[in-house]
Amino acid sequence: AIRKAQEAAAAKPEFKGSVLFVETRDFVRKAEDSPNPSHGHHEFGNAETYFLVGDALGKGLLKLQSN
Repeated sequence: AIRKAQEAAAAKPEFKGSVLFVETRDFVRKAEDSPNPSHGHHEFGNAETYFLVGDALGKGLLKLQSN
């Protein structure tokens, strides 16, 4: 529900060019492939997840700046 709400907010005409929704759920690695498998928060402390999310957000910001 929260992702749909975030995506819907970013799609509002009044935010065009200043807000971008970036889908990141596919970047979360499995608990068993992470250093903190018992931590259901902070993506199990997986650095690859942090990198991929940050990279996607950075690319989104560059896209907004080019508009």
